[in-house]
Amino acid sequence: MASLMNIKQIKVLHVRSTIGMYGAEQVLLNILPILNEYCDAELLTLEAEMPESRTLRDLVEGCAVKNHHIVPNGRHDRVAMSEIKNLIELGGFNIIHCHDYKSLFYVRNVANRLGIPVIHHIHGALGNTVLEKIYGCIEKYMMRKVSQIFTVSMEQKNNLENSMFIYPQITQVANGTVVQPIINQQAFNTKELKLIMVARFTEEKNHSMALDLIEELKIKGIPVSLTLLGDGPLKKDIQETINSKSLNNEVKLVGFTRDVQAWLDQSDVLLITSKTEGMPMNMLEGMVRGLPVISTAVGEIPRLIKASKCGETFSCLEELIELITKVFSNKPVWKKLGLSGRAYVEENLSVEQQVKTLDAEYRKVLGSYGS
Repeated sequence: MASLMNIKQIKVLHVRSTIGMYGAEQVLLNILPILNEYCDAELLTLEAEMPESRTLRDLVEGCAVKNHHIVPNGRHDRVAMSEIKNLIELGGFNIIHCHDYKSLFYVRNVANRLGIPVIHHIHGALGNTVLEKIYGCIEKYMMRKVSQIFTVSMEQKNNLENSMFIYPQITQVANGTVVQPIINQQAFNTKELKLIMVARFTEEKNHSMALDLIEELKIKGIPVSLTLLGDGPLKKDIQETINSKSLNNEVKLVGFTRDVQAWLDQSDVLLITSKTEGMPMNMLEGMVRGLPVISTAVGEIPRLIKASKCGETFSCLEELIELITKVFSNKPVWKKLGLSGRAYVEENLSVEQQVKTLDAEYRKVLGSYGS
């Protein structure tokens, strides 16, 4: 659609280091096919040896998006850096859009030498382990030299603006999601209240609180079930906790699935117990399926819940137990909250709106770069 180009042809390379299909990967899968209606967008994935690392590549390939992949050998692979340099030079890209600290590490020097602006996109917190905190500090240091920073939440934007470093322009770009009709949703149609979590099995997602919740409600005699979708290093530990608490009848650990929508449509409430978040895709996916949301007050979640009137937040297990008990006693009210959330996403947070914002920001970067 060359008529849309009022600066010059935009050719952008999106770079993501990936070990599986998680929130940032879903963002890329959503935006890339539509983004190609506005500019020439390609994907480079930096992968590990594990089969799960190629999931994003396979999925975007199915959407007719041109993609490339490299498997770096270790944390500082000079051969991989040379391959990336050749790809960028031969590809004629005029913007590099990085989606994590590792991709930024591998492309920033190459892009600077070639005079190509780099956009760095922060999707969420890295986590709480010592190594992840170190990576987070390295990421913040490297971001000083990029052309623009995208955050998915105002909390992230404010934290960067108040940090010790001086950064380039920081822009919040809200995530969007694909809006499809609701046909067979079964929400609140049984006596049992069906909760669902869609979250990677890592410490910051705090699945232990969700299991404590189900244990307490079981003792109180409130019929509630919990479905867990996702994958990650703590999956085995979570299953062991389910076994030790004798919650096998109440908790179903599904693991990784591409059929998230079908599981959401069989559920009543989306539960988020995370210690850190940006603007989680699982929340948008739950909202667009008409599910009310109960969540910890982290990242962009409180603002989104307040604006959409799709649910409530909590700060501790006692508040969470009280909230779920309230939902169980007032199902029709909460069903309406879920529909309110869907309407808000339709009007404000579609993937088409996200892509239009990205296209506008790319134009600004190219218009100002080098001036």
